Amino acid sequence: MTTCANSPHRRASGLSELAVTPVTRETDILASLHSSPVGALLSAHNLGHQLPVAESPQLLIVSCMDHRLLLETPDRFAFQIRTAGATPEPVLANIAFAVAVAGIRSICVVGHTDCAMCRAASEGTAMMQHLVDQEGWSKDEAAKLNASLQDEFSIDDPVAATWQHARRLGRLFPTCQVAPLLFDVEDGSLGQIVGADD
Repeated sequence: MTTCANSPHRRASGLSELAVTPVTRETDILASLHSSPVGALLSAHNLGHQLPVAESPQLLIVSCMDHRLLLETPDRFAFQIRTAGATPEPVLANIAFAVAVAGIRSICVVGHTDCAMCRAASEGTAMMQHLVDQEGWSKDEAAKLNASLQDEFSIDDPVAATWQHARRLGRLFPTCQVAPLLFDVEDGSLGQIVGADD
């Protein structure tokens, strides 16, 4: 599994060492997630367990917009919001609505391996060139949009970024359980991101 630029699967991020733990059987699901909607997602997606159709959404999934990131979820089980790099800030109003109005109490942030936002600097240059050459944007407009891409969505490592996004949402919505997960684009599995203090 590669994350960004072949970064290691275990790394230090701030004070916590982060690791991605796989789920290949029911007992691999973290105890804190086991009987939660996040645990149900892991069970359905990784283990192929059939879950009943939900009467109402139980989970909010904030994931990257990458087309390879496809999750197996029961019908009507989850709200899903997609944003580049699984970055929650641009969609905080949507998240707040799901929590405050729809009563969501479980959130998972799903990053993935080989995320293009790790290459936002080079991709942003190509994006600017296309906007100017093909879409008729001015150089200033394209540069402003690229600056927004770099400021809001650029990440160095999807494991660390996903973990940080989840921590931030946990602070903003303390009534919710917020779990960071990593989708492997090579095998389609979901892993649990854990820190040394988790």
